[in-house]
Amino acid sequence: RDTTVKQLVEDWLAPPAPNIRSPITKQVHRDAAQRIIAALGNVKAVKLTIQQVEDFLQGMADDEYATKTISINRSVLIRVLHRAQRNGLLTQNVADLSDCPTGTRIKTRALTRAEVNTLLALDLTLWWRAAITCSVQLGLRPGELLGLGWEDVDFKAGVIRVRYALH
Repeated sequence: RDTTVKQLVEDWLAPPAPNIRSPITKQVHRDAAQRIIAALGNVKAVKLTIQQVEDFLQGMADDEYATKTISINRSVLIRVLHRAQRNGLLTQNVADLSDCPTGTRIKTRALTRAEVNTLLALDLTLWWRAAITCSVQLGLRPGELLGLGWEDVDFKAGVIRVRYALH
């Protein structure tokens, strides 16, 4: 009954899930855990309410966090409380019952044809010219482009297979 949200979060973080291999995902979970602890850590887990969870998430939206980041924080809290439920510490998962607000959305856009031509008109090395041309023509992200090897290129079939991406 005296278990706090902070204790539950720290317990959840201690043995990372074996199916999570990516160091980036692990860091995202740690960042979310820090936010959860800062906002809700001192609350007794059995006393945690849907309103407290929604206030935490809305606070993130008010601080202009991205919708994805808010959603990840809610997801981590859901997982933490689910484990507590499974271990008999809670009877309901208030995070799962909470609504997730919309945060900020950054509008992204691709380069226009004119912008690509301007970029290619610069005095670029052969490597940069090839990298930019390949990225633009194939719609590759930088990590996907840098993950390509010669074995991924099939000149006869005219195919490039994206199998890896660098982080």
